[in-house]
Amino acid sequence: MMTRTHSNIVLIGMPSSGKSTVGVILAKMTSRDFVDTDVLIQTSHRRTLQDIVDEDGYAALRKVEEDALLGLAVRNHVIATGGSAVYSDAANHLVGRRRTGTMHQDEKIRRIIISANA
Repeated sequence: MMTRTHSNIVLIGMPSSGKSTVGVILAKMTSRDFVDTDVLIQTSHRRTLQDIVDEDGYAALRKVEEDALLGLAVRNHVIATGGSAVYSDAANHLVGRRRTGTMHQDEKIRRIIISANA
């Protein structure tokens, strides 16, 4: 019998590195819910991420992404962070304090996907 944990798995990686795609698969594999902070931002701001950059600048997007991550109050989720989360000391500190595991988009993620497809 598998013991269910109530911790989050947080995916951190550069923009367009596949965090959302991997997150959905990983959430299904681990029976967790999935949160994509990019989707939360676009829904709450009613603008695309590119519109935020174009209208307010890249620094504004970084701040919005940091606020979205710091504002999450979820347990037992897979969280795909915005691509700028890697640049936020506050977000990295919070993620490090709360995590079960923080997975960077590297060989570990590829192994999980390969295992899921086997």
